[in-house]
Amino acid sequence: AQALRREHLAEDARLPKLLRDYGQGSFNFGNLQLERNELDAAREQLETAVRSFEKLIEIEPDDMEAQLNLALAFRVLGDVAPIDDGIEPALNYYHRAIDYLAALSLRNPQVPRYRADLAGTRITLAQLLLEDDQLGAAALALAKPIESFEALVEQYADVPTYRSELAFALRLRGETLLDSGEAEAARRDLKRAIGELEKLTAQFPTDGEYGERLGEIRTILESLDKEADDAEQQ
Repeated sequence: AQALRREHLAEDARLPKLLRDYGQGSFNFGNLQLERNELDAAREQLETAVRSFEKLIEIEPDDMEAQLNLALAFRVLGDVAPIDDGIEPALNYYHRAIDYLAALSLRNPQVPRYRADLAGTRITLAQLLLEDDQLGAAALALAKPIESFEALVEQYADVPTYRSELAFALRLRGETLLDSGEAEAARRDLKRAIGELEKLTAQFPTDGEYGERLGEIRTILESLDKEADDAEQQ
């Protein structure tokens, strides 16, 4: 099917439905190759998807589905970008994804997916900064996604994914602050993460993942409290 679409696009590259289908097909193939760990082939497919969605948006600038798909393709390209020579290529892909998702969120505040995808991409960017030992930048980068998931939890309290993501982001920032020597700020975030996970474990008592994450953060806090007590006794 992709080969046939490619032939038709060679004849007329401005057919919206064909561009959409070809871009989605390339995106799907790219993700399949990622699952097989065929990174170079996956990047090639994802870059093809980007070109297709960009051309589609030129023709139909109000196509929100194309903009979302383009943002997702940029995000996955950021995930698989080589970082041996630095994180700039990956950061660039994430920033391009964020630009599209931020515009979609701004124009469509009633669509929670756009806000959730935007916040999730910002968390991924923060994790990349952490890999590059940029602790301060990572902590700052986590502020907006935490605010976004707080708002989503307040508005959609029955959606566990938003609360789970909020707990994850709070823990990530808490641990980052702890590594930066900001113990009290770290403690506040970790306690907030515990609060969110306690609500999830109460709502889903048979889901072992929430309980496991809750136990891990409690262990971190206990260690932090012990260090504080030892420091006071010295």
